[in-house]
Amino acid sequence: MTRCRGTTKTGGRCRAEASAGSDYCWRHAPDEPAGPGSDEDVTAGLSGQARTALGLLIAGV
Repeated sequence: MTRCRGTTKTGGRCRAEASAGSDYCWRHAPDEPAGPGSDEDVTAGLSGQARTALGLLIAGV
């Protein structure tokens, strides 16, 4: 299988395998819905207030 052509937050090349028929893994595929473990997946069950608090926590506010 081919290695993902995406880049990491630090600018390095992603080490994941590309999805079948794509140059990117599920995390970096531009037209694919978010996969397991994505930010959208993690926050899906949270209330608006909890999302706001989580966002502030992540931002270091």
